[in-house]
Formats: sequence, C-alpha cells, structure tokens
Amino acid sequence: MSISQPIPVVDTSSALSLPNGALLLNPGEDSPFVLAPHLDPSALPPSATGARALLCLQPGLEGLHLESPVGPTATLRGAPAAAAPHVFEAWRTLCSGPRDTLALLRAHRLLLKHNLSRTFFRTLQTHLPTLSSSWTQLSPTDDPHVPHALSITLLCRLMFLYFLQARGWLPSPTHLAQTLLQPNAFTRLHRDLFRPLDTPDHPGPLPYLNGGLFAPAPVERAHPHASIPDAALTHLLTSCFEPFTFASAESPTHIAIDPHMLGAVFEGLMHPADRERSGTFYTPPSVVQRVVHDALSPHAHLPAHSLRVLDPAAGSGAFLLGALDHIRARRESELGESPAQAVLEVLRSQLFAVDTSATAITICQLRLWLALLSVLPEPLPLPNLSAHIRQGDALRQDLPQPPPHLAAAYRAAAADYCAAHGPHKPAAEQRLSTAERAMAHGALLQQASDADQRAGELRPNLDLFVPAQLSPNLVSEQDRLRSRASALRDRADRCLRGEDLPRFDRNLHFAHVLADGGFTAILGNPPWVSLSHLGPTQASQIRRDFPWTAGAGTPFGSADLSTAFLQLATDLVAPAGTIGFLLPSKFLSGQHARVARQEIANHHRLLALRDLHGEGSLFSAQVVPCALTLQRTPQPSPHSPHTRVYLPTTSFRVPTRLIATSAGDPWTLLPQPALELLQLLREFPRLSQHLTVRFGVKTGLNRAFIPAPEAPESLPLARGANIRAFHVKPGGRVLFPHDPRTGEPLPELSRPAQLHLAQFQQGLRARVDLSPRGVTHQLFRVYPESLGHRVLVRDIGRRLEAAYVPPLCEGGPVALNTTYLVAVPDALVGRRLEAWLNSPLPRFVAACLSDRALSGFRRFLAGTLEGLPLPPEVLAGDPLPPELQELAQCSTLLDALELMEGA
Repeated sequence: MSISQPIPVVDTSSALSLPNGALLLNPGEDSPFVLAPHLDPSALPPSATGARALLCLQPGLEGLHLESPVGPTATLRGAPAAAAPHVFEAWRTLCSGPRDTLALLRAHRLLLKHNLSRTFFRTLQTHLPTLSSSWTQLSPTDDPHVPHALSITLLCRLMFLYFLQARGWLPSPTHLAQTLLQPNAFTRLHRDLFRPLDTPDHPGPLPYLNGGLFAPAPVERAHPHASIPDAALTHLLTSCFEPFTFASAESPTHIAIDPHMLGAVFEGLMHPADRERSGTFYTPPSVVQRVVHDALSPHAHLPAHSLRVLDPAAGSGAFLLGALDHIRARRESELGESPAQAVLEVLRSQLFAVDTSATAITICQLRLWLALLSVLPEPLPLPNLSAHIRQGDALRQDLPQPPPHLAAAYRAAAADYCAAHGPHKPAAEQRLSTAERAMAHGALLQQASDADQRAGELRPNLDLFVPAQLSPNLVSEQDRLRSRASALRDRADRCLRGEDLPRFDRNLHFAHVLADGGFTAILGNPPWVSLSHLGPTQASQIRRDFPWTAGAGTPFGSADLSTAFLQLATDLVAPAGTIGFLLPSKFLSGQHARVARQEIANHHRLLALRDLHGEGSLFSAQVVPCALTLQRTPQPSPHSPHTRVYLPTTSFRVPTRLIATSAGDPWTLLPQPALELLQLLREFPRLSQHLTVRFGVKTGLNRAFIPAPEAPESLPLARGANIRAFHVKPGGRVLFPHDPRTGEPLPELSRPAQLHLAQFQQGLRARVDLSPRGVTHQLFRVYPESLGHRVLVRDIGRRLEAAYVPPLCEGGPVALNTTYLVAVPDALVGRRLEAWLNSPLPRFVAACLSDRALSGFRRFLAGTLEGLPLPPEVLAGDPLPPELQELAQCSTLLDALELMEGA
C-alpha cells in the first residue's frame, strides 16, 4: 500500500505566453502560476488572476516579488539580506545568470524543493514527541532521553530505507509499506529488514549493507525489549514517509527528498534547548562550498590521496560532504578512479569528525553512506565509519600522545576495520580495540616513566640538605611525582584491560594522523556558545586549556567556544595546513578575541576573509557570520603576504599587515585605500586617553522602575532607541532613587515611591547585582560621571550617533544600559565632542571597529568608543591641525578617500 502523492514538476510545453516574456504555466487548471521576467506585478493580465505562484523580477534586477505557497508574499529590493533562506537562494539563482524565464524556472524549482523539505522535516519534528512517547516496555526510572534516542535511531534507519528503495535496491516483495502496515510491524521491521541488511550471506534478495546503521545500537542493547505498537508505527509511516517522494541523488528534473537535503534534519530533530546549548546550527550548502574551496584550494599541489580533513564539531556533516565532493573530483582526475571507487577510498581514510551529539554522529554517518550509495552501480557493503567519525568532545584531552610505533599499529588496524565486513569484521574490530588499548597503555607508561625520571633528578639536591628542615618543598615534590607515576601505571593497566578508556581522546584516536604531522585541512562551523553560558568549572577549564579565550569575561564581551576550537585547530593542523571556519563576525572586532587575532597575525598566514553579512538570515543563529581561512606558517614569509577579502558584491586582495596587526587590533574588510585611511586615523590619540566611557544605568528589574510613578524621584529616561545624532528624545520616565549629584542611594524615599516599590520587594531582593550591603531600592552602575555632562551613544544602530545631554540635576535624562555615555567636563566640550562623533571620519572608524548585527545594524560597545580617534584639539579651543581640518570637512567618507588618494 502506498499513499505517495506526486510532486508537481514545472512543464513549459503548454505554457501560455504573456507580455514581456512572461509565461503562464498550467493554463486552464485551478492552480496556474506565472513566471515573469521584467514585469511589474501590478501590470499582470487578468489571465494570471489566482496564480498559485508568482515570481516577478523587477526592472534592472533590483528586486524580486514572490507570491507563492512556500511563504507569505514578499517584495525584496536590493540584496535581500534579511530574506528567508529559500527566498535568498532564489534571489541568488536569478542574479547568477541570464535574466530570462529559465532562470525563473530554476528559482521556482528551488522554492518548491524548499517547501517540500521544510514540510518533510517539520512533519518529522511534529511527530517525534508522539513517537518518543509510544515506546513500550521501558522502565519508568529510565533516562528520559532514552525514548528520544530510540526514536532518532528508528527515523534514521527508515530514511535510509526510503532512499534505498528509491535506488531500486529493495525488491518489491519487501516494499516498506507492505512490511510496516502488517500486524507486529516493529518485529517484522527488525526481522525482515534491519537484521538481513546487517547480516552477510543471509537468504533472500536484500543486499548486505554492513556499516553498522542496522546493527543494534548501544541504546537498543541497553533496552532490548523496547518496542513500538503497530498503531504508532503505522501513523509514523502514513504521516511522515509515504506522502513524500524520495530520490537517491539530487535530480535536475524531479522535486523530491534527496540526500543533499538532509542537512536540515539534524537541526529539526534536535531539541531547541540542546541546539542552543551546543551552538549547533544548519550551514547552507552555498556557504559550505565557499569555505571548502578556500581551505582546500591551497593544497592543489599535493596528491589528492594524501589529504586528511577534520571537522572537530561536525554536526550533520555538511563540511565533510563538501570536502568529499572536492577530494573525489580530484581523485577521479588524478588517479582515474570511478566515482564509486573515489568516494569509497575517501571515506575509508581521508575524512575525520567529532561531535558531542550522538544524533549528530548518526546523521553524519548516514549522509556519508548516502553519498556513496548515490554513485554505487550495485549494492556493496558499506565502510565502517565509526573509527574516524566519533562521538566525543574535541576540546577534552587527558591522555598523552602514544609512541609512534603504537600509532602506526593503530593506523593499520583502523584501515582494516574500515574496509572489513562479513565474517572478517568481528576480528578486525577486536584488533582495532587491542591497538587502541595498547596506545593508551604505552602513552601512560611513558608519562609515568617521565615522572619517575623527574623525581630521580631531585635526589642529588636532597642529599645535600636535611630534608625535614631545609628541603620540605623538594621532598614534597618528589613524593608527588612518585605518587603520580604510580597512579599512571595503575591507569595504564586498567586501559590495557579496556576498563578506563575515554570515549574519545584526540591524542589517542587521531594519533596516527598527528604522528604524520597533523591534518591537511580543518573545516567547520564550531559552536558559537559564550563561555559565560557554561558552568564555571567548564569555563575555567576552557580558559586554562585555550589561552586564546583570555578575553572572556571582560567588560567588552565574552569569548566563546568557537575561539577555543580555532586554537585547537592550529594545534592539530599540519605545517602549511589550512583552517576554514565559520565564526561570528564579532570575532573580527571584539575585544574578547584580541589575543586570538594577535596570535594569528604573529604565527599564521591569513589567507581569506569572507563577509557573509548578506547571508546572515541563512543561519538559524541570530548572529552575523563570517568565514576565515588561515594557514599554519612555522616560518615567516619572505614576501609581503596578501589576504583575499570577499564581500557580498566584490572581492579584492589587500596586504595582510593592514588587516591583521601584531597588536590584535580589529580586522576590517575594506579596500587598501580605506585601510590606509583607517591606519592614519588610528595614529591619533584615542578617546580613552582623554575621557571615560561608561555603560548606562542598570535597574535589574525594569518593571519596578519603569514607568515611574508620580514621585519626586521620577526623572526623564533615555534608551538607545531614543538617541539620534545631536538629539535625545526622552522615552518616558524612570524611578531614580539616588542623589542626582552624587549617585548615592537615597536614605529615605517619598511616600509614592515607597508604595510603588513595595509590590516588587521579592524581585528587588533577588537581583543578581544586589550586594549584601546594598539597599533594595538602589540601581546599579550609577557612577558620578553617569550623572553630569555626558555625550550619549546608542548601543545598536546603522551608524554611530551621539548626542550631548546636561546633568541630571539640570533636567538631563537617566541613560539606561542600552546606551553608552562619555563623561565630559562641561557643555562646551560636550557639544564639540558631539559634533566630532557625528562627523564622517569617527563614524568610519566606529564602523570598522564595531561588531556587526543583522539587517545592517552594528553594535557600538565601550571598546569601540574607547578606540575612536580623538585629537586633543577637538576638546580644546585651539584649531585642528591642517591635515585633520581637511579630513574633518569632508561631508562623506568617499570624499575622505579621494582626499587620501590625492595625497
């Protein structure tokens, strides 16, 4: 039984021509659609009324008007930076070639595929909780994650079976619907499909697949009696799988679920809280291709078979698939291998991955197997990927590197295991386990021997003194080293017995690659999780193990795990190897990343930087991404290196010294003349050398203080949104229970203020910033300079905007913590600073130093303001120097650049 519904395919054979080259497709049907290049949507003829989908290209390719079942009506003008991912991809398709109806057909197919994939994955996500709650014969005391893990395992196997069926490798008597819609379906599924697919030489027409996808998973072995009722399995089949068409490979003519669309599965099946905590987000294929190209193209001189690629936070394997396509094409060209042979060899020895999520590793392996399945001419046993695609934390490491001869033995055992199948697989798996235990044993014994040697080196010093009186520290150190050596030998023995082996340790499981010098390229989209969101123990360990995160916890932001992964990559990559990472754009300018930028500038070559601001909406994370490619360079280059900069509309090369300075200054992606202007401006004294920047006042409980009641303590309020250049429009009033001159909390409040705050006492006492000695009605960050003459700057905006405000005692507003303020001595200096900060040159520098946000906005943090140029003459009565007068009089940045070029 199949209830599959065909997906409509664009057919132009019966198209009705409309004016200006437009086409009305499916005329005479209830749901036609219009594809119209260079046509005003308002000028559509009556025959297009009720069209199911309308794609209309505006004159000059300046925008795209969409009316389609894939989403709401949207009119985009210019680059659709804030567009939904599928709309953005359609727009890119239309911009990448001739402006004709065929381009519109391709864009429409892309939108249909998105609609199909979105519907499929949302269907899975919707039914996952129901499926998880349907498992029977589980103990009420079992981990609540067990049903979810069982469900993910089942869904991945079913997806693979449907792709297998599309490939024609499931004979019709074993049609999935026939198996799953009969009584005892779950038992039949395991007996008639899963077990034969994982059993060599089984009777019947099913192929033997090997690989481990259909072997009992650890969660199944722990709960062998877990089952799904027939009704739940039938509901899953009829709701999530049978309504869709599957294809074993991406097709240029059919709209179907294909393996390339599985990247969104991982995000769709993860719990939102888990996804946020792990920083795991889907990466669009177009971005993956660019990062892979940037990182692997420098190795064109190396033989294709010698490349080793690692993704240390692999997610669903998008970057591994990109690397697979790249290396496969090179192997076919250089070695003359068939596509199937090339893919098989790459999977066996050239791709490596780690991820903390078992779901991620399962789907990553699934996608790699499907990549092989799509090019195999006939069913063959799949390679075992678990030796190279591993669950674990790449940042954790507690074992030393093993001796080289043990790493070489592990390499041979891993190669045998990846290729083993049938009766040879158990023995190969045992050899791999033995080699792994031997490596851990040898590494720990070597470490114990080193400790013994250091203890022995202390003996001559101890013989010269009376230990108990003159050398207690030496005695203590010697005892500590001997105890450590004994503990290491005990653990070595346990590892040899297989009792104390870590699930993953990079020195252990990548020993054979590290023994050869390291990975050729390390790619990925590491988690963008702030260290401030981790537990204190984990955050401290990250800071200790990865000094590049040293900026964590500064007033200017917190480093995140992506910086730690970047430093890890520099440790694991081979000499002259490359690293291609997606990072939050704040890495380019944030104070927290200064140490990392400094280390890269001093010890690595910055090959490429990509500004992905126009594609920020392609990511589920609400952070603007950038792409970084660097190369490990043990020796300084004798030539002046250049960096390739890619912007949304252009690319250019600039001297690396203008971007990456040895001081770790922010990296700015601008052409060389603009960077030279920035360099000139940054030679002037900086604002922090003359003035103090403060964060606005923090209430800790806005609802208790805003809006303020009618009381003497009520003062005007300024948020960031209220600030414009030269002007502040107060946004209501705030209860300010402090002396407006000194900032000290008032000892006694007015009656109206007391009555108002009485209803919030519990929340006021619970505020994190309230010290044991503080009073419950106080605010925080109330500095004396926050109360006097100030220039306010909004924290987020499209450009730097500043406005002078008088002191609180003269009617000036209280600046909340969506603003930054610069304290000035008087109104005259405030007005001069206000004029300077709103002029083109400081705005230019601020744009270069600030963090990017979505939709063209920037974050102007305290570190940004402190780094702005501020010649002393701006604050004094003396005229500006002649060269600065000329620049300051420029009305736009373009004028300033022309002035610089003329000079």
